[in-house]
Amino acid sequence: MGPKSSGALLNWLLVAAIGISGTVAVITVVINGSANRAISLEAERSLLIADMNAAVQKESESAAQFVAHLPEMGSEHAGADGMESIHTPDGEPEDLADHPDISSASASFDDASLRLLALAGSPERAQQIQTARTTHASFIDSLRRLNDVVHQESDAMSVYHSDTQVIQAELTTSIQRLRDAVSAGLSEAVERSEWSNTLLTIALPIAAIGAIVASLWLTRARKARLRVEVLEHVVSEKDRFIGTVSHELRTPMAAIIGFTELLSNDENSLTETEKREYLSLVLSQGNEVSAIVDDLLVAARAEIGDLSVVAVPINLSAQARQVVETLDFRAATPEVPDSTSSAIGDPGRVRQIIRNLLTNAIRHGGHEVRIVIDSDDGHSMIQVRDTGQPIAPDDQTRMFEPYTRLTEGQPVTGSIGIGLTVSRQLARLMHGELEYDHKQGENVFTLSLPTAVPDNGLRSSEESAPGDAHHRSAAKTERSHIHS
Repeated sequence: MGPKSSGALLNWLLVAAIGISGTVAVITVVINGSANRAISLEAERSLLIADMNAAVQKESESAAQFVAHLPEMGSEHAGADGMESIHTPDGEPEDLADHPDISSASASFDDASLRLLALAGSPERAQQIQTARTTHASFIDSLRRLNDVVHQESDAMSVYHSDTQVIQAELTTSIQRLRDAVSAGLSEAVERSEWSNTLLTIALPIAAIGAIVASLWLTRARKARLRVEVLEHVVSEKDRFIGTVSHELRTPMAAIIGFTELLSNDENSLTETEKREYLSLVLSQGNEVSAIVDDLLVAARAEIGDLSVVAVPINLSAQARQVVETLDFRAATPEVPDSTSSAIGDPGRVRQIIRNLLTNAIRHGGHEVRIVIDSDDGHSMIQVRDTGQPIAPDDQTRMFEPYTRLTEGQPVTGSIGIGLTVSRQLARLMHGELEYDHKQGENVFTLSLPTAVPDNGLRSSEESAPGDAHHRSAAKTERSHIHS
């Protein structure tokens, strides 16, 4: 046999050994798990049997105390030594089985025995439990008979010894049988667990070697496949993203360049009114570019966990008014309600959200756009409403995902397809929420913000350790930029 054949044989032997040991390990683990579950179950049964036994002891002690104090238990000795009278205040007999101590113990026995019956596990054991429950019921009946004898002034002591104590002994024996059966089951489960643990110490190392080898090969193959998929996705997203951003930036930049050249070349031939109009258009298009860049920055920082916000009191009316002044509405400019509603948030980020919502309404909503400001239950809310077509239920969640297009045309936000995604991220960082609804024929986007600073402050999207120096530096730069 040559070296090559020897190597192949060794490989096959190794594979066979790994396969056999792995199978043995799996079977042993199953047996071990079954044994451990059996140990846990028998332990629970043992506790329930102990509860039953304690209840019977309490009942027996109460009955013995009742018999021992018969001479003292007239209605005039009510409550002697902790025992209640066998007569009610109006002289009617009181049932011994209804005595508080016995009633409590009887209820405890019934509860424990029913739970034990649910865990019986076999018909034989279930029959034993039923026998104990039947005997216990006979014991309680014997207490009632003893009570009747006392009320009839008969020889209660002889009845107690010949009836109650006999049934009590039968009940104790029934409980002892249950305890013996549980002890035997526990011993068997412990024995199975011990030999399965011994077998595991032999089979697991061999199986582990096989698992490590197999996992290494599978991991390498899976990583290679994932790298290909990620690269394909990155290339696809990159092409789509670059095309979308280029298209969205080209329009305002072309307008800015065109009007700037016009102002530069034909300055003397333009009237002051025309100059102001062109400058206004340049400013409007510049704001459009700035908004796109803001969304890109927020999306990029959120992607790397480096996005943070500040918490200061803001007036929603004032923030909305600043945004409205920079936008060009197709129809009438919406009125901003005069409201004293105050919220806690980041002024720059709040304006960014409002601008995205208004831009979305202008480009994809109806001709009428309204702004509503309100407050309720610790939150201030600003709503952007439009009379456009309602968004389909299936699209209402999807539209908050990045780069979402609900139609074959423009992205839902009218910019680069991340406006609503960015807006919801910012709202949640400020402990607020951004939601959509369709009410009374209007599309309604609602931004809600807290009116008080949360106990743990505003959140950051970063998930690195708090001591990360790079994150602290970036967060500090972000806050400085916002304040400025």
